[in-house]
Amino acid sequence: MIVAIMKTTFTRTIMILTPLLFPVFSLQASDVPSDDTLPRYVCPWTDAKIVVDGIPDEPVWNTAPMVTFLDATNRSPVRLGTEARILYTDEAIYFSYYCEDNLITSKMTKRDDNIFNEEVVEVFFSPTGELSTYYEFEVNPLGTLLDLTVKNNFKIVETASGRTVDYSPGCDTDFAWNCKGIQWAVWQHKEDDKLVGWSVELAIPFAGIERQIPASGEIWRINLYRIDRNESDPKLDEYSAWSPTMQNPASFHCPHFFGFLEFAAKAEPAK
Repeated sequence: MIVAIMKTTFTRTIMILTPLLFPVFSLQASDVPSDDTLPRYVCPWTDAKIVVDGIPDEPVWNTAPMVTFLDATNRSPVRLGTEARILYTDEAIYFSYYCEDNLITSKMTKRDDNIFNEEVVEVFFSPTGELSTYYEFEVNPLGTLLDLTVKNNFKIVETASGRTVDYSPGCDTDFAWNCKGIQWAVWQHKEDDKLVGWSVELAIPFAGIERQIPASGEIWRINLYRIDRNESDPKLDEYSAWSPTMQNPASFHCPHFFGFLEFAAKAEPAK
């Protein structure tokens, strides 16, 4: 781990289960959402060099649409804002997050620790669109990474009023799996020596998930999440998401609520 402290703006950290929260399952069945109610993200392609240092300051990041998070349980506004962007190159898919925060309570520093019990940002995605199997990546404010594969054992129930999904059977997970070539970094943002937020850059190589570069218009299923903890009162813990899963208590392993990630065509060469 490399740590550098700057007095003006940033503090940088770069790093090349059945626990409390993994997973939190709601016992009630949920209606299966229709596709037209789920968010869609059109992911730009770039050939620009992105340095994974935790600071998404390359100009190309401004070409990626920014999404903000809502309360995962009810779609209401959140106390601490989170912004995210996604880009892809011929080699990898890149994620950036910025999290408003004035107190970091995370303590775990070992790769594949149960960091979902602390503060994290997370991305789940299925490149095939098959909702029962997907990848999970998490990074905490200290630069700790968790990567794994998930087999979700949900059950679809047909009712007179429509289709519902029961997530209570839980998940089978492979914590031993590590994504080859993955890069990630965290930067803690400070103003006048006071924490105001933290940002993450994450680069997942297509080779590391045994995929080719996506074709123009290819669609994956995906969701983005954040957990913020309140040490003095766990009732104030905040669970937010790009596509809220509408489970109370909060649960992120609800793949039918994954949004759509569409890969834009490559840009034409400059003339």
